[in-house]
Amino acid sequence: MGADHKVSKIQIWNRTDCCSEALTDFRIWTKTATGEWEEFSLGLKTFKKDQTYPLKFTGSKRARYVMVQITGPSAKLMLAEVKVFGTPAGPIL
Repeated sequence: MGADHKVSKIQIWNRTDCCSEALTDFRIWTKTATGEWEEFSLGLKTFKKDQTYPLKFTGSKRARYVMVQITGPSAKLMLAEVKVFGTPAGPIL
């Protein structure tokens, strides 16, 4: 995101052209420019088969980076879109 932001919401859209069942058991992580990875929304997340609306996660984290991590040794991360909502965080005082 270029700099740290106060992240308030993350939306994830699943694919609709194929493979909608592939996006299961994933986690969302955030990280500041200098910090450690932290889970944004605790626990594994899953889309329902053929689900066309986004999954929405709310929280309050300072972050510059967002990562969607799928679990499992043979899992493939297939998604359509990720939107991150927030405001510039400014310096840490």
